[in-house]
Amino acid sequence: ADTVVLGGQAAVSDGVVAALPRPRRVAGGDRAATAAAVAAQLWGRTVGADGDAFVLSGGYRPDAWALALAAAPLAARSVAPLLLADVETLPTATHDYLDDLGYGDGRTGSGWVLGDRNAVSDAVAEHAAELLQ
Repeated sequence: ADTVVLGGQAAVSDGVVAALPRPRRVAGGDRAATAAAVAAQLWGRTVGADGDAFVLSGGYRPDAWALALAAAPLAARSVAPLLLADVETLPTATHDYLDDLGYGDGRTGSGWVLGDRNAVSDAVAEHAAELLQ
């Protein structure tokens, strides 16, 4: 069996990874880049398709793990990868990932923002929505 390891060395050490059967690490330079890598590599979202859905959650607060945990069932049920935002900014990795999917020309995506305005501001949610149009 293959083992998929989510996150970089700060999340899962190389020693732990080496002890796993046929490990494959999916990671980015930070948590937002890791979420984008998971969406691209594991969900297969590399080109935007009409009807794609995403879950956007605040990923940088001390309680961000709780939001991500709560987002997992919604993401799985909706076939919608989880992407991360900061309260007042859409991280470069999240922005670039959505932008590179190439929505427009009749194709649009949609999604949900998980958390209150202290997790993801209206401006950040609107910025993400614009990238899906």
